Parts: sequence; structure tokens; C-alpha cells
Amino acid sequence: MTDTLGLVHTGWVGGIMVLIAAILTMISYQMEQKEQTQTI
Repeated sequence: MTDTLGLVHTGWVGGIMVLIAAILTMISYQMEQKEQTQTI
């Protein structure tokens, strides 16, 4: 029971970390795109 809960919790944390990383990557990519268009 405890092991299962721990695995589920780890999965949740991993999923949230992946989501945050994906969002940050998208934001930084959009920022770079905006900077490139401004310089051009």
C-alpha cells in the first residue's frame, strides 16, 4: 500500500515537473521568436 502510494506520488511529481519544463521551454522559445522578429 505504502509503496503504491509512493509510486503514484512520484509519478505525479514527475508529471508536474515535465509539464513545468514544457511550459518554460515554450515561453523561452516564444521570447526568442519575438526577439528575432524585433531585431529583423
